[in-house]
Amino acid sequence: MYILVCLLLLQQVEPNAIFFLPHSHDDVGWLDTVWNIYEFGPGVKNIISSYSEALLKDSERKFVQVETIYFKKWYEEQDIDTKQKIKQLILNRQLEFAAGGWSMNDEATTYYEDIIDSFTGGHTYLYEQFRVTPRVGWQIDPFGHSSTFAYISYMMGMDGQYFARIDQLDKSERLKNKNLEFIWNPKPGIEFFCHINYRHYSSPPGFDFDPLRSSPEIQDYQTTQKANQLLEYFGQQSTYYQGDTIVHTLGDDNEWSSAETYFKNIEKVIQNINKRNSTQKIQFSTPHQYLKILNQQMLSYSVKYDDFFPYSDNFQSYWTGYYTSRISFKGYVRQLSKEFQQIKTFLSKQISYENIKDEDELFQLLSEHNQNMGIVQHHDAITGTATQFVNDDYVKLLQQSSTLLEQYMRKHVSIITEQQLQYKNYEFYTCYYNKSISDCKQLDLWLTSNKTVLLALLMNSNRIVKLPVPNLHYKILDENNISLNYSLLCDNHDCALYFIIDQDKIQEIQFYKIIPQVDKHPPITKKIEIILNEDSDLSTILNNNTKTNHTFKLSYSYYKSSSDSRQPSGAYIFRPEGNLYPYGSIVHSSIHQDDIVTELIIKRSDVTTKIRKFKHLNNEYEIETHLNSLEFINKTGREVVMLIDTEIQNNNIFYTDSNGLDLQKRIVNYRETFNLVSSEPISQNYYPVTNMILLNQTNGQSVAVINDRSQGGTSLKQGQIELMIHRRIGTDDRRGVGEALKEDIDDPQCYKTNKCSTKKGISQTLLHHLTFFDSNHNPNQARKVQLRQDMIALKYFAEDFSSTFNFSKNKVIAQSYLDEIVVFDEESISKIRIEPQLQYFIVRIHNLQEVGIIDFNLPKSVQYFSTTMNGLMTIEEWQSSKLQWQTKNITKTQFISNEFQVQPLFISTFIIIR
Repeated sequence: MYILVCLLLLQQVEPNAIFFLPHSHDDVGWLDTVWNIYEFGPGVKNIISSYSEALLKDSERKFVQVETIYFKKWYEEQDIDTKQKIKQLILNRQLEFAAGGWSMNDEATTYYEDIIDSFTGGHTYLYEQFRVTPRVGWQIDPFGHSSTFAYISYMMGMDGQYFARIDQLDKSERLKNKNLEFIWNPKPGIEFFCHINYRHYSSPPGFDFDPLRSSPEIQDYQTTQKANQLLEYFGQQSTYYQGDTIVHTLGDDNEWSSAETYFKNIEKVIQNINKRNSTQKIQFSTPHQYLKILNQQMLSYSVKYDDFFPYSDNFQSYWTGYYTSRISFKGYVRQLSKEFQQIKTFLSKQISYENIKDEDELFQLLSEHNQNMGIVQHHDAITGTATQFVNDDYVKLLQQSSTLLEQYMRKHVSIITEQQLQYKNYEFYTCYYNKSISDCKQLDLWLTSNKTVLLALLMNSNRIVKLPVPNLHYKILDENNISLNYSLLCDNHDCALYFIIDQDKIQEIQFYKIIPQVDKHPPITKKIEIILNEDSDLSTILNNNTKTNHTFKLSYSYYKSSSDSRQPSGAYIFRPEGNLYPYGSIVHSSIHQDDIVTELIIKRSDVTTKIRKFKHLNNEYEIETHLNSLEFINKTGREVVMLIDTEIQNNNIFYTDSNGLDLQKRIVNYRETFNLVSSEPISQNYYPVTNMILLNQTNGQSVAVINDRSQGGTSLKQGQIELMIHRRIGTDDRRGVGEALKEDIDDPQCYKTNKCSTKKGISQTLLHHLTFFDSNHNPNQARKVQLRQDMIALKYFAEDFSSTFNFSKNKVIAQSYLDEIVVFDEESISKIRIEPQLQYFIVRIHNLQEVGIIDFNLPKSVQYFSTTMNGLMTIEEWQSSKLQWQTKNITKTQFISNEFQVQPLFISTFIIIR
């Protein structure tokens, strides 16, 4: 009977070719630091050496390399002979690079520009070293998948991608309907092939021959039995896929450090099967080779339009907590990202002006910071799901590279100051993350010492300038020695100075003088104490007698974190114990009003909120929330949310952004591609809010909140936006990290009293921008706010030795061909990002508008090419080589535009030859 079953199974899979994809999943930090994982234990260093030696022994062997940051490190350590052998393996297509970013990035909490940077950095390195670019994605471990990531991968020139983690109910449905391979149509015109792994990303059961998880070595007498076992397994797998081929991973976390043993064991089984069945072959392959063979079968696939959030692996376990975990780290990475984008564009212009004399040093600094930023996009880094020790190491890496780049920028600003103002030997400083006065110590020292401060403002496109300053009277001069009006808002010793720039005076480089007036008394902040409660309409209070049609209320609550043994909350998983509890009550409130800004301060026991309404911005509010340490309740964690109540009738529908680009429609307790079984009514309705959450109603009335870092969000009540803004948890959720998300900090007072049983967690300041608008008449309003937050000014300070500007002649404004890159409509919501390379510039035109194509112009005096998003393949080369797929249902078609137009929420990429 057993032989008959085996023969039947053999017939079932006989038409199929079976492809093995040997790979090692090497986290770029998680339980240990990135470079410890490289050096120690199995060690990625040993893994790459081991599989390379094994590949050189047999040309039929293949391997998939993913994390470029590790391969680069290893390759640079090799001698010339080894490097030549590796190049031959790549040429022979035995070694294939999949994905090719610096790390396998997360898709929920990452911003789209950081994903692009990670891919571009890794792909550029691979192309310069080996003349290859990855043609297939490999997102086998992230906890959900975003539409924007699919779009970016496609525009990087990839033909498809592999992943493993999707919602358990979704996978069951896809298994039943043979939809584990499909076409993703996340945006008009984007048709991206996707393969979902049959069994996570592991080897078939009983066929993992790595020392970490070693199956017993196959003895000769066992070969036929093991071959039949494998055929039975593949017979089952074949029932769930359409094609005449089967593909399966061979490997797991940190495997293949003993590659020769692994290959020899699996080759015994392969040879046994291939000898006895001439029509069927099992072979080692690569991800793109499988795609090409499958593509030749001309199969027709179903189409998916929505994304893959949230992810759950059982009915109590929704991986929605990591959208918010480690809020401070998430904020730090986003702030560095904004600065890095501005610095790259600024320095590109300086290169084109021939104003950079030390390009080698500059490119080294940019490369190192790009790599470190790529490392922290990893799916256990920016997610907040690494151990505390590893997270601290991520911060250290970022501080090292950002500090070196900042030092370079400070020196270069000094050079520019001498060129434009004839001020020699000025030493510049800048402020640091969070930018309170404690983070701007040098600025505070100069001003309190009655020193005039020169402010150099680079890449500013916003009218509002904010500076943390001591409580003094000031005079602010522009370059024409015109005194500017300002506001000084103080809360105890924390003061912020605001001044407004005329729109037509905004330039790439601007200078201002900040002059303390010690002979005058500090301005008295005219605060009026008012009485508020949780039901107060804040818009009426903030608009100061100006009529407004929009009302909103703001409150804070918290969920108790479940410590249920079935499934506790943790770094990954959000599982609340019951409904919301109020988080503090209002104990004091006051309001300040002047010609520039109105500020409402609301103090609760553990939360201080400052809501600002700038006079020149209609129906828009800036909400600054300072959260003190979260205390445990009988060791139970808390997960704090901000609640904004409006009168919008959204009827259980809301929208969240996808990595800062397209808005994704969400419906409470609903999934587009499968029937949702309601088991966790709160966490199953949480989605990643990387940049924006929005409600609207049928008449077009809309409200949006734009945040300054990733958070989880939802809308569980009519007209209400709920954003999780902090979480501190005393339990581990049993998904591998092995420690609670406590983020304890050292408390000096604790050590003085020797009573350290209760530790404090981090405190943090967050920003949210709330805007009301009519989407029928002003559909791009929320994107205007996003653009302002992205295009932050780079601010540098120096002690000034003159109290006025004295230009002996008109300031010379440098010009180059890069200045000819313009978007024609100045009111459009768009970005021009420029990235310097050794022989060319990568130029990306971002259309951030929900509605409206933008037209732009490129310089006519230089050579340029329209390219894939990484700048490595012309559009013509890509179009002629990419795989075309057939679909069962209609896909959204992209509107045909010319080369110098960008459709809404698309990005056009060019290289300009230097």
